[in-house]
Amino acid sequence: MRRHFALFGILVAFSASAGANDRAPRAPRYDCTAHTHPDQVVRMLENEALTCAGAVDIYLSCQDRWVNNPAMEEAATTRCEAATRPLGAKLAQRYENAREACETRFQSRDMRILWSAVRDCKVRLAQSWAKRYPKK
Repeated sequence: MRRHFALFGILVAFSASAGANDRAPRAPRYDCTAHTHPDQVVRMLENEALTCAGAVDIYLSCQDRWVNNPAMEEAATTRCEAATRPLGAKLAQRYENAREACETRFQSRDMRILWSAVRDCKVRLAQSWAKRYPKK
């Protein structure tokens, strides 16, 4: 019985300290108000010499203005995938499975999908893989 109380005390102390160290997510730095159409953002993501982090920053800044824009998501993920080293067969399959998981994660019981969340998930996934497996 004492052991359970000790474990409970450790868990309570850990959860209290974890909340104190959590940082708020960094706000996007790009000012998207200069653009009047999402195609301008897509052209910028495709043509500029951007890093993956820069493309994601622009995407996250502009995605609230033009919600659920597949071209913006595609341009940002393409930029990050270009910054990722070639993956072997197993890693490539894991990446595709994670992309598919983005869709199932944001699917409700009545089979509706929140596409804007799926697009954000895929962009963030591509960014995390570019960080984990960068080109050398």
